[in-house]
Amino acid sequence: MEKEKLEEIMENLFLILPLFKKKLIRHDLYEEDIDLSPSHFHILFTLQEKGAMATSELGKVLHISKSNVTPLVQKLINKDMVKRITSDNDRRYIYIEVTEKGEEFLARHKELVIEHLKKKICGLKEEELEVLAVSLQNLKEIIMKFE
Repeated sequence: MEKEKLEEIMENLFLILPLFKKKLIRHDLYEEDIDLSPSHFHILFTLQEKGAMATSELGKVLHISKSNVTPLVQKLINKDMVKRITSDNDRRYIYIEVTEKGEEFLARHKELVIEHLKKKICGLKEEELEVLAVSLQNLKEIIMKFE
């Protein structure tokens, strides 16, 4: 691949995430103050996807030090969105898992985000929606190939 094309791809990849955040992500989706940071959401989504994890493992997956994960997890425990569970095999090992309340919160969050995104894209023309659909599918397929 020619160098210029590769640099263009890198520039677009570098800019797309901030654009997503600026144009599509809203932090005022909730009527009440939920007092959760993006890191709290990352923890909840990771646990929902991967299942129960030790705090140290969670930190590795999210690239957050264990000393920073601990207070984040504690806040989620205080909100009854995650809980600590002890290993059946070795009681010294403690894992973090999403609670029913946490699952309900994530489902509600997903609904709110989807409704917000629907409002954002409803102003697009039919041709633009088709281009967006194909582009997102292609992007997903390509990113899934990354290690």
